[in-house]
This record gives sequence, C-alpha cells and structure tokens, in this order.
Amino acid sequence: MAHLTTYSCRNCGGVLIKDQMQEVLECPFCGNAYDLIRMHSDEYLSRAQVNMQQMEFHAAKEKYETVLSKDPQNFDALLGLVLCSGKVQSENELRTPEKMKDRAFDEMMAAADDAKKRAAPEHAEYFSVLHQLTELAKKHQLTDKRIDSLSEASSDKFQRFAAQDVVRASYYSLICVLIGTAIRTGGGHSREEARFTITIVLILVGVLVVSFIVDNLFLKPFLKRDNHQELSKLHNAKDTSVTNQKALEKEYADLYQKLQSLRPEKKDASAAPAYNSSYAKDVISEVTGGDLSCSQCGGKLSGDKANKAYRCMSCGVAFGNTILFDEHAVENAKKSILDGEFNEADLWCRCALATQPHNFYALQRRVLCAGKWKRMSDLVAQKTLTSIRKKSVLARLNEAQEHAATSYDAEYFKKCEEMIDLHERFWAKTREYSKDQEAIDSLKQELEAKGREIYDIDIMREQSARSGVIQ
Repeated sequence: MAHLTTYSCRNCGGVLIKDQMQEVLECPFCGNAYDLIRMHSDEYLSRAQVNMQQMEFHAAKEKYETVLSKDPQNFDALLGLVLCSGKVQSENELRTPEKMKDRAFDEMMAAADDAKKRAAPEHAEYFSVLHQLTELAKKHQLTDKRIDSLSEASSDKFQRFAAQDVVRASYYSLICVLIGTAIRTGGGHSREEARFTITIVLILVGVLVVSFIVDNLFLKPFLKRDNHQELSKLHNAKDTSVTNQKALEKEYADLYQKLQSLRPEKKDASAAPAYNSSYAKDVISEVTGGDLSCSQCGGKLSGDKANKAYRCMSCGVAFGNTILFDEHAVENAKKSILDGEFNEADLWCRCALATQPHNFYALQRRVLCAGKWKRMSDLVAQKTLTSIRKKSVLARLNEAQEHAATSYDAEYFKKCEEMIDLHERFWAKTREYSKDQEAIDSLKQELEAKGREIYDIDIMREQSARSGVIQ
C-alpha cells in the first residue's frame, strides 16, 4: 500500500503531496521542484530495514544505494550495505559472536572496507572497527567448529576403546564355550576318545591362559596407553580451543563496546523535518486501488496518467503518486520474485492492480507471492503446503478468476486450482497407513501432467508477451 503525505510548497504555498517512490516532485501550481530522496532519506532507510528484517537483502540494498546516490556519505546507508553484504538482519546481531554464526564474513569485510573509503572522515574508524569485529566473528565460528570436531573425535575414540573391550570379552567367552562344549560331548565310549577330549580341553585352556597373560601383560597396557595418549591430546587441544574461544569472546565484547562508542547518534526525525515545520502538514491518505477522496476537501480524485498524479475534481489539488502509475510495476514484481523477495513483489503487484485491475501477470504474480513460488509449476515438487498458505493461495486464485480479463485467463487460474487439489490428494494418499500404490502412482502422474501443462502455458504466454501478442 502506497502512503501519501501532504506538504506545502515553500515558493507559492500550494499543496504538494508526495509518495515514497518519487525522486523529484514538481509543484502543480508554480512548477518548483523538490528532491524527495534527499529530504526523505529516513523513510528509505526505514523501509530498507523492514526489507532486512524480512531477509530481502537485495531490495534493502537498492534502497540504500538510492539514498547514497543523493548523499554519498550517509552513514546509515553505508552501514546498511555492509550488513546486507553479510546477510545480517540488524545491528543487534553484532552484539555477540553467537548471533553472527553462518554469515557471509568475507563479503561483509569487503563491504566494510568499501564503506570506510566512501564514509566521511569522522566515520571511517567505525567501519575499520566493524571489519575487525567481523573478522573476530569469523575466527570465533572457526574455533567453535574445531571444538565440535574435537569433541566428536574424542567420542569416537572412546567408543573404539570400549569396542576393543567388547571384542576381548567375546573372545574369552568363545573359548569358554568351546571348553564347555568339549567337556559335555567328550568322554565317548573308549579310552582313546576320552584321552582326545582331555587333550582338546587342555589345549583350549592353555590358549585361554596364554591369551589372558599376553592380553593383560602386553597388548592391553599398550593399547590402553596409546588410546589414553590420543584422548589426552584431543582433550588438551579442545581445552586450548575453549580457552582461545573465551579470549575471542572477551576481545569481541571489548571491540563491540568500542564500535558502539564510535557510532554517531541517530538523528531525531521529528526534531529535523524535511521541510520547515510551519509548512508541513500531517495529512495521510492510503491508496487502496478503489475510489480515492481528497484529504483537503473530501472531493473525488481523478487519475491523471500523463502527469502520474491524482487530481481533485473539486479543489484542483494534485496528488503525486508515481508508484501507482509506474509502467514497470509488473516487471518489477517479476524481478523481485526471481530474487525471492515476495513481499516486495506483492507490493508491486498491488500497485499495478490499482490502475490495471485485470492485468493477468499482476494477478498471477500475487498468487506466486502467496505460495512463495517462482513459477506455479514449482508446487509439483513441494511436499507440503501449509493450511494458511493454501488458504491465501486459493483466495488469490479466486480473486484472479473474478478479475480475469478473458475466459482464457480465467481458465488458467482454474487449472492452477485443480493442480492444488491434485497436490493435496496425492500427498494425503501417500500418508495413509494402508497405501494404495496404484492410486498414488495415478495421482502422481496427473499432478505432474497438470504441472507440465501449466508450465507450458507460462512459457507460451511469456514468449507471446515478448512478441507483443499478449499484453
């Protein structure tokens, strides 16, 4: 949803209304131009932080670069780029090395070096310390992995040592069983057979005695000493790594405190408005795609695509709104979906539908955003579809069928509904206790066929769109 905020032109006093996507706003009365990115960088930074919280780092990075295009030394934008490079969602994750696990450390350090060069001289040291902090976080993670590997190696060694005792006990048990068997079955009916049995028993007893002596006097002490030496080395190495890890954590904590002391204070947006406070107004209007009312007189607004604005039919106030009239909104949605930034894509789709309610691609891509898919056919390979996500997808498919411009478009969305139904039936069948393999195979074939059909339609429509057949 695009938010519109009103301001007064300092040149003529006319009402200006800006939206978050415009870069330069012209007064509809005197033509005076205002650079909104420079004046409203805080809004761009705030929206970038929302993108980061949703792990939409590419979208956040674009907003930071937009701010830097007008203010090359903006500290918050430079810091945001560094965090985006490391896949870090917020500054709070810098507090401890544990929160910095599995980050893109090398990319983050490179970004910190770049930010140091671009930053104002008084901020350069901050990014230098941030580079050091990231390097410590990387070392901490490597040390943590080494501790885990040493613990695993110690456990494996202990288990092998215990296994040797089991083998030894099994060996002695086997000889005892053989001796017992020989005694039970021996004796026979003749003196020769009895003598043979006694000989076998004596041999086995001798083997048992000799094995016991050799094992306890020579083999067992040697193996025990060898195993204990190896275990001791592993434990010592682990203790050393733990000590190093604690030292790294202390160094990290000290360096983080230094980083905090170097951070410039955040500006209070309310204390430093973009315009003189005597000109600013607090009128907020939300664009929902339905009938819009003027926030000044309550009159009906009429869309003016030529000037990318809404104009009041009663008082003549112009409401600038480039996001709603952005002719690239549908393509921007496609790009965001390919980048996996579905919330950003959904915003672009809604903006497109505000002025083009029957646009096939905007309707389709809203469905993709609900399912977190890049293509509708991606559902075929997905094992589960949560009830909440399924409900959202079906709701958008129903909406798409209602707003479809042609029966061909409506039929496409109907096929998508059928694929979701097949998907649910197929996986429900596979989870049944008494499985009907023939029915499962049949449903699988139907699901795959429906997925291929929808995929082929998508490809055909994309090719047609590129050639201008389908708009």
